[in-house]
Amino acid sequence: MTQSEFRFTFKLAYTCSIRQYSFSSQITMREFIESATQQFAHDTLTEHPIEVVEAGHGETADALAPSEEALYTYVNGRNLAFYIRFVGLHEGCVVCNIPNAIRVQYYQCEHDNLCMECHVRCLRANTLTCPICRSI
Repeated sequence: MTQSEFRFTFKLAYTCSIRQYSFSSQITMREFIESATQQFAHDTLTEHPIEVVEAGHGETADALAPSEEALYTYVNGRNLAFYIRFVGLHEGCVVCNIPNAIRVQYYQCEHDNLCMECHVRCLRANTLTCPICRSI
């Protein structure tokens, strides 16, 4: 990493998944957002739309707006980290009700309203059925 680069930590919102990426300090905020989302999508093999949120404002804060402002101007000497959040996941998990939780289909009934963390908690509690319809 050169002095003209920034290295940022990105946490996938509502999970414990963390990635680090480096960026040229000379790029615009538009290029930063595009590059961060492309790198994350490539690393996680997702095709779902992604947005970037500055950490410190909460995982539900407004996404960064693309602009022609230089990344080094935006950073302005601050030590920053960011959230990566999937766009359009408005329903919450049926167990914890966290909005925008990444929900997955774990049961044969095809319900996908349970986040990974709640699924793990259900397994640890020996609850092996769908919390919606109780199918296995």
